Amino acid sequence: RWGDVRAVRERQIWQRLELKNDADQVLLKLEYQLDNFQRLRQVLMQKMSVQHDGLVWPVTFRKGLTFHVINIVMLPVCAGAWLLMEGGQRVLFLFLCAFSTFALAKEYFGTVYRLRITHSEIEIRYPFRQLQLGRSQVTDVSMADESVQMAIHPEVQIIAHQIEKPIRLRQLGVDATRLYSLLAKWRGESRR
Repeated sequence: RWGDVRAVRERQIWQRLELKNDADQVLLKLEYQLDNFQRLRQVLMQKMSVQHDGLVWPVTFRKGLTFHVINIVMLPVCAGAWLLMEGGQRVLFLFLCAFSTFALAKEYFGTVYRLRITHSEIEIRYPFRQLQLGRSQVTDVSMADESVQMAIHPEVQIIAHQIEKPIRLRQLGVDATRLYSLLAKWRGESRR
């Protein structure tokens, strides 16, 4: 019964959602590979409200220090390795380094690393820029799945006025289902 479900937990390694009761017992396991999993998850999120007991705005989620360290360290490593190459190999390696460096930089600078939700707005931080969106600017919050090497990685997407592409929120130290539920609750409060 829907009333028995009190929490949804993402299990990235096992590629599933676990529905839990008040005693933290698993009631049901929903595998990401199920046919129409996205629709099932959508129905699940509509049928139940994930618990936000004691939630007080503001709340902040962020990527760990590892995200910055790995990305910042990898950029100069490519350049340093190129300097060590000799002769004809340098040209090929230069191309590979330039491509890798560009791809890493694009991913790093285009990835949200911090999200702060206050009562009236959300603050989205990238490494060198920041967005602040009020409730009226956010037109939709949805869940999507990114498939990487045969694994599904859920993410939350924010659609906002005058922003061309969805803002993708991934791996911010919180389950995507919980983050989606929090943002849906936040949006819903503006309609009261």
